[in-house]
Amino acid sequence: MRVSPEQDALIEQRTVGLSSLYLAVNGELVGVLAIADPIKPGVPEAIARLRALGFSHIVMLTGDNEVAAARIAAQAGITEFEANLLPEDKHAYVERLREQGRRVVMVGDGVNDSPSLSAANVGVAMGNGTAIAREVADITLVQSDMAALVGLRRLSCELMRRMSATSMQVIAFNSALLALGIAGVITPQTSSLLHNSSTVLFSMRDVRAYAL
Repeated sequence: MRVSPEQDALIEQRTVGLSSLYLAVNGELVGVLAIADPIKPGVPEAIARLRALGFSHIVMLTGDNEVAAARIAAQAGITEFEANLLPEDKHAYVERLREQGRRVVMVGDGVNDSPSLSAANVGVAMGNGTAIAREVADITLVQSDMAALVGLRRLSCELMRRMSATSMQVIAFNSALLALGIAGVITPQTSSLLHNSSTVLFSMRDVRAYAL
């Protein structure tokens, strides 16, 4: 199929920011379908929250053309993107980041995302993703919007804070019991009772619901 310079200029003028599909009959262009891929509500807010929660390098990887990718990235608040990518290109991009020593979280929902989901440090499949994407991902979200990813990040941070705090408290308490036992202040039986009681109390405290 050949596209004349005049046709190309007209198509570019009429389809700014859209993905174009060409329709040809017997090698001649007879039509062009311009497809818009609008972002879901709340995506810009979710991207901003992810940055606030520690994601310093957010990149959009897409098979769309450069113009369409730039439009979507701008709407989502993403400053860096890679367009016209095949599945193997996405996989290679993730591998390059890992070779640079970065910890990579890949979020996707389609068959084309599967290789890069498996290559990332953490692969996250959206709830409406394909079966293969959910199979290779480390985490599958129940919901299919970016707000669920923000919730996952906040939950993970809170879990790590709780685990670290409890670990330090357990070490401090058991060290105190050991010191008191060596000094003869408490008996081994009392030390054992206090140790087991503290384990139960710490466990009961840490199973409380998260307030996110």
